[in-house]
Amino acid sequence: MVKEFYTPPRLSKGIANGNYEETIYWHPQILSDNNGHAFFEFNTFSSPGVYHIVIEGISSDGMLGRKALDLKIQ
Repeated sequence: MVKEFYTPPRLSKGIANGNYEETIYWHPQILSDNNGHAFFEFNTFSSPGVYHIVIEGISSDGMLGRKALDLKIQ
């Protein structure tokens, strides 16, 4: 059964007030190629720091995948 994943609206007022959103990128429909590779781009905040990234997915046959890593912005 095909499920459509919810995409939350962006809250621009949070950035203007200096309160950064917890999620800076969300895309429920990134598809991989036949080798399992996918490509996407996103913008980071200009503030230096270490940002924790979590990538989660599910295959067409129900297999779950998850990768967590840190991204350092200088």
